[in-house]
Amino acid sequence: MDIIEQYKGLVEFLGAVLGCHYEIALSDLRDDNNCIVAIANSYISGRKVGSPLTDMVSNMIQNGQNPESNYLIHYQGITVDSRPLLSSSYFIRDGEQVIGMLSINFDEQYLQDLNTRLFSLFGLEPNISF
Repeated sequence: MDIIEQYKGLVEFLGAVLGCHYEIALSDLRDDNNCIVAIANSYISGRKVGSPLTDMVSNMIQNGQNPESNYLIHYQGITVDSRPLLSSSYFIRDGEQVIGMLSINFDEQYLQDLNTRLFSLFGLEPNISF
């Protein structure tokens, strides 16, 4: 079985376990049509199966970068409509070559809204930014 195919079930599983504020995206980086091949909770970013890679990943591929680490955590992502995401990615390898990526994106707007509601309960202005 193809290694990327094996991760598709994990996308649906993680989306269900982590819940509606987390987007899980699986990207195949093996050919010129680099794109998302599976996604859960896609309403967070507006991306779908077949959507192109993020700029960060595209730049990594174009520059021939092969990350030394197996993952990258808590970096700033962004939706197509410029909302912030807290992103983490796991690099899927075939030997040393990165051939895919499993990304988890958290909708930071949820925390900002929660912050506003919590402060309003006490009659205070929100003063914490994420």
